[in-house]
Amino acid sequence: MPSRMSIRQSSIRSRATRFARSGPRLCSVGRGYLSTLYVLPSCQGRGVGSALHDLALERLRALGFELARLWTLDGNASGRRFYERRGWTLTDETRVVPYPPNPVDVQYAKALDPS
Repeated sequence: MPSRMSIRQSSIRSRATRFARSGPRLCSVGRGYLSTLYVLPSCQGRGVGSALHDLALERLRALGFELARLWTLDGNASGRRFYERRGWTLTDETRVVPYPPNPVDVQYAKALDPS
């Protein structure tokens, strides 16, 4: 199974404004994850989050994954809407984040159609 992680970062005036990371998780053999997707609030609404999202999924497809997963905070309403608009489906899996105040993460999954 592929073992490479892909990281994309963009900057404006030497300040990181958006970031995405995808690839396999060491503890989850055969599962591809969108591990991180972040865009500064001041840069949101310009399509950069969508571009990073699509690039991360393309990378997972290229690594041979047929299914992508991600974790997001249960209370992250805007993030959850972002993923749901892009075809992600809520799974039954949850986890407690292991640092205070110990919020709950929910898991989403998305089939990666072959290109």
